Amino acid sequence: MGLFNRKKKEQETLAAEQAQKKEAHDDCVKRQKEAHKDLRWPVNLPVSQMRAADGTVLKPDDPLTDARKEELGQLVFEPKLDPEALEELPLHELMFLKASYPAYNRYSALDHFEENDRVLYNELLRRVQEAETYYVLFDLATGAVDAAKKTQYLYPFLFDGFAQLYLSEEHAKKAAELFGKLYRRVTVLKVQGCGSDKESRFFTRLFNLGIDRIMVDNGWYRWAIQRDEVVAPPFFLNEDKRPLEAPALVRAMLEFKGEASWPVKYDNHQKRIDAFRSFMEQQTIASRFIIPVQFLDKESGKPLEASEVRTRMGTAEKNIIVNVLPLRVKAKDGKTAEFLPLYTDQEEFAKSSFPGTAAPNIMNYREIVNVIGRIPAEQMTGIVINNLGEGIVFPRQEFLDLSQKYAPKTQE
Repeated sequence: MGLFNRKKKEQETLAAEQAQKKEAHDDCVKRQKEAHKDLRWPVNLPVSQMRAADGTVLKPDDPLTDARKEELGQLVFEPKLDPEALEELPLHELMFLKASYPAYNRYSALDHFEENDRVLYNELLRRVQEAETYYVLFDLATGAVDAAKKTQYLYPFLFDGFAQLYLSEEHAKKAAELFGKLYRRVTVLKVQGCGSDKESRFFTRLFNLGIDRIMVDNGWYRWAIQRDEVVAPPFFLNEDKRPLEAPALVRAMLEFKGEASWPVKYDNHQKRIDAFRSFMEQQTIASRFIIPVQFLDKESGKPLEASEVRTRMGTAEKNIIVNVLPLRVKAKDGKTAEFLPLYTDQEEFAKSSFPGTAAPNIMNYREIVNVIGRIPAEQMTGIVINNLGEGIVFPRQEFLDLSQKYAPKTQE
């Protein structure tokens, strides 16, 4: 009888604890509902705060009905979110909850807000990390076409500093259509996701492009993430082995060209263009570049193979001449102009075709200025950065004057 009574008492104690927990849970939910009874649920936001020429607000239909919002919204009042309860929800419903949490917490503090918000954040991040396919908006205005190779090189479309990523092709195409009403020339490309069996280079490429912010599902219940939260930055045990890259300059060029090529008029448009150009020019001064060169025999002037160059570099009398390789461009009038091509990284350099004996040589702005100074003006019209990429062109003298333009001003 003693054993039976003890088990019965344990069961009664457990039942009492569960009843107490349920009462506390129900009280919390009731209290939080009452505190937020006058607050409305969020709506999906437009892809841009700007409107189309006819005044249309640029957003798709809300994917959630009022009834579904009310049903989903009950999770906001839960004292503790269960991660497993979120796994079956579609992406836009997760984002609706992610948008609701901070809005409701600002109105009146929610219990365990930070903990629950992190549960939602982690689930959204998992969706992005495990997605096999991304649908990304790419900018037709910032890329280039290689007619010889019949290849088009494009870059992610940046809007307000964010790349635009979608996990649904339907959503991506609708967003491209809406941006088109703002005269943005964008297209949707399907790229390998981080959850694919094959290696995904999308986020890795974003490092070289200097793009560190991504907007997921813009136009629905969008969510902004940092690139480094999805994929860790490239790490090199030996920094000397790190390949050349100029992410700040590449990002500046993309933003400048994207804004300058946008055929619209609005307040401060030219000021934004000028600001982007100024930052791009300053980054040009601060960056290093790959320049295509040929190593020539000093006596015969013939190109040397890489193996011969390496051999001679180890001798006292190298007998080598370094010759930069110009990029010849035919103008509409039929005349040919020569530009000094500069490349921000190996991937951009590899796009162009140079003689088999050409080699990449790395130089900074000052060294490039010295090289240009030894070339007669009639033989070098200007400089082009990433000719099969952003294609930023500087007239010769304008490039030479950049350091003076941004030199610290001395007080008189």
